[in-house]
Amino acid sequence: NPQKLPTFAGEALFSLNYFGNHLKAGYVYRGNDYTSFGQNFLRNDIAGFQVSDRLSLFENRLFIGINYEKLNDNLQKTKITTTHFRNLESSISIYPRPNFPNITLGYANFIVRNDIDPLTADSIKRLSLLDDITHQISFSSNYDLKLKTLQRIFMNVVMSRKQDRTYKNLSVKYLSTNFSLQSFWKKNFHTFIGATLSISDLTTSKYEYYSLIFGARVSNYSGKLRSTFSINPSFGNLKRALFELLSQYYLFQNFSLNFNMRYIINTKNIKNESILNLLARYEI
Repeated sequence: NPQKLPTFAGEALFSLNYFGNHLKAGYVYRGNDYTSFGQNFLRNDIAGFQVSDRLSLFENRLFIGINYEKLNDNLQKTKITTTHFRNLESSISIYPRPNFPNITLGYANFIVRNDIDPLTADSIKRLSLLDDITHQISFSSNYDLKLKTLQRIFMNVVMSRKQDRTYKNLSVKYLSTNFSLQSFWKKNFHTFIGATLSISDLTTSKYEYYSLIFGARVSNYSGKLRSTFSINPSFGNLKRALFELLSQYYLFQNFSLNFNMRYIINTKNIKNESILNLLARYEI
């Protein structure tokens, strides 16, 4: 349909690098019937502009980044309402010295709103009403500690709060923390341990779980065979134990066979699960 362009997609991008500043601005348009067979994850029925800037200071020891996008859907007027998206993401990354931890602080703000009158009496429109704002704060840090062997420490914390400003009152508070330690004992052998805490506090319920992971990665000296084994028990609202084996063997430089096996021990009222996967991969 050349008038409404439901299957049309296009993008325009402008990029500029100057004095440690990387500025990008672009516009995207994808009709509601557009499908990319090569990248089927691409979102359709969306249009708008995106602007991002990344500034490098103090000999690449400090990075300041910001990204803003303003989008809307219902391009072909096939829905009862048009939804508007306003997304802002910002971060500060500090790389002080090689023997100091790297730190990244982030703040994000996501606004979703459509043009339905909240006082409408139409039940279909009331169910489609959207008006929420999400604030997200994140902190991450990693540090390479060199003792007898290299120890790589990583920590990540994400806190967010979604405020639903409609009659549905579907507000959510979310907290996620992750800690991991990788130990590189030899060139072809290293171990890893980690812990995760996840809490989702909804208006009507609360969901939380705690997870641990222990594992090891081994490769032969030629690098053709790489195997990883891990044990991942979880507690709280998610009670299970996951055992996983992943092996990758390179027959040639760009052709490999990948074998993945998972066995999950669930709680008594859920059957245990086993998953086997064999994949041949050719990389161009």
